[in-house]
Amino acid sequence: MRGVPVPTAKWVTDGNEIKTEGNYKIDTDSYSTVLTIKDCVRKDTGEYFLTVSNAAGSKTVGLHLTVLDVPGPPTGPINILEVTPEHMIISWRPPKDDGGSPVLNYIVEKRESKKESWGVVCSGISQTKLKVPRLQKGCEYIFRVRAENKIGIGAPLDSTPTVAKHMFDPPSPPGKPANLMENHEYFFRVCAENKVGPGPVIETKTPILAINPVDRPGPPENLHIAETGKTFVYLKWRRPDYDGGSPNLSYHVERKLKDSDEWERVHKGSIKETHYMVDKCIENKIYQFRVQTKNEGGESDWVNTSEVVVKEELQKPVLDLKLSGVLTVKAGDSIRLEAVLKGKPQPEVVWTKDRDATDLTKSPRVTIETTSNSSKFVLTKSKRSDGGKYVITATNAAGSFVAYATVNVLDKPGPVRNLKISDISSDRCTVNWDPPEDDGGCEIQNYILEKCESKRMVWSTYSAAVLTTHANVTRLIEGNEYIFRVRAENKMGTAELKEAVSPKEILEPPEIDLDASLRKLVTVRAGCPIRLFGIVRGRPAPKVTWRRVGIDNVVRKGQVDLVDTMAFLVIPNSTRDDSGKYSLTVVNPAGEKAVFVNVRVLGKSP
Repeated sequence: MRGVPVPTAKWVTDGNEIKTEGNYKIDTDSYSTVLTIKDCVRKDTGEYFLTVSNAAGSKTVGLHLTVLDVPGPPTGPINILEVTPEHMIISWRPPKDDGGSPVLNYIVEKRESKKESWGVVCSGISQTKLKVPRLQKGCEYIFRVRAENKIGIGAPLDSTPTVAKHMFDPPSPPGKPANLMENHEYFFRVCAENKVGPGPVIETKTPILAINPVDRPGPPENLHIAETGKTFVYLKWRRPDYDGGSPNLSYHVERKLKDSDEWERVHKGSIKETHYMVDKCIENKIYQFRVQTKNEGGESDWVNTSEVVVKEELQKPVLDLKLSGVLTVKAGDSIRLEAVLKGKPQPEVVWTKDRDATDLTKSPRVTIETTSNSSKFVLTKSKRSDGGKYVITATNAAGSFVAYATVNVLDKPGPVRNLKISDISSDRCTVNWDPPEDDGGCEIQNYILEKCESKRMVWSTYSAAVLTTHANVTRLIEGNEYIFRVRAENKMGTAELKEAVSPKEILEPPEIDLDASLRKLVTVRAGCPIRLFGIVRGRPAPKVTWRRVGIDNVVRKGQVDLVDTMAFLVIPNSTRDDSGKYSLTVVNPAGEKAVFVNVRVLGKSP
């Protein structure tokens, strides 16, 4: 960019001004502007316009940006054009987005629905239709298609599951004779027929008597009371040994109070299960129950239970934790704990950690599922802090029971501590550190020591097998500045980085390199700009000050700027009053440096 005064820059796309936010970054100084789009994606493709303007006018330039990417998925659905037991013919449409580069070919894969692995059918087809051979009759298959361009392979499009079979089904069996009268004898005959006509007839040789083949079933087996509660009784039994020729069995359940002759049906219709919960009983009353079997042939005899008092059974809770020793998981995996639960009435189960009163159910990563006979605890995306002792407490009216589970979550170690440099000489130094506060749950195996020259900022590994908490670094180049970092390593991986010496810790006195043209008298014509500049160095970066030597030592007009290591003073539209001596001073903790420039402005002021 050029212009006086210094122009401002504005980036625009799709009618919207671009700001430094998100993945956009704009770096602008007095001479240039740079728009950086980090991690660009396909949607960043488009027209971009740069407008620079100042009081004298503006200038706009445009450019087109194309972001190449892998193609999108083919346009669905995948059509199954033909199905046989041995092959299928499938088709699809090209992807809506080719990623900015033409689609070179398609990759077609298949897998059986019951399996997880995919097999490649074809990896170089350019058409959108393919015959898939060598299928297994009766197996269900899923196909997927991916497009490929010069950038890579795109996302897949999956088909619906399809069974390899003929597109028609075999016929159903012949129907049964209807409208027969019980206890009457009948003859039957059968012939086949096609479009030409019926074939020869075959008759039964003897008459068939129409009777009901189903007899009434036997009574239920092993009827017993499995559980009683405050107002219920739970009954169980087995199917009868004799079903009367029909597997279609159902049951009736009835009850009566002691000293009563009236039985009461406790359900509507019939029940299919071999168990039933009889509720709405009166507490502390004596009941008797009975069950019978039913099929198409009739009803069996009743089977009765003994008399029972309906009342709450008390049983102290018992927990059997399905864990032996310490549960060890990797960070990121799920922590799964399960306990078998017993007790009457149904115990209430609470999970806590390290005897902390905090309710674990409030964590969005925790799922607790408790049934009548078990309690399951699942914590997803585990972290090191999730390790410790988990406490499960079951409580009911009969008492309570506590079980413990110890969990160790393994992770990479934490950063090393107190990283220091000592014994510095011309070609060597000693790096010292303390072990990580957290070893990740397993033993530290070694440390990795890296170094880099601050001028190059390229890291290299000095040693990847340091066994102690210090290392002597040799073969350094005298006068160079180095940065060191150390990482601990265990069997789970390496720790986060921890830098040691930074450039700010090494002091260099400030220096000024003045151009040869400025070391003698600088002469300019009135109305022209005065441009003074110098290259400054020092560590840390020195503070730069321009002054005009005089009564108050202040530059009252002009523009002062610092770009990288170049310090500028620009006074536009100079006058005779701007003649004089100017100073450039640089200061940092290591010292101070100043240079002087004499300026003479010739001619009359405009």
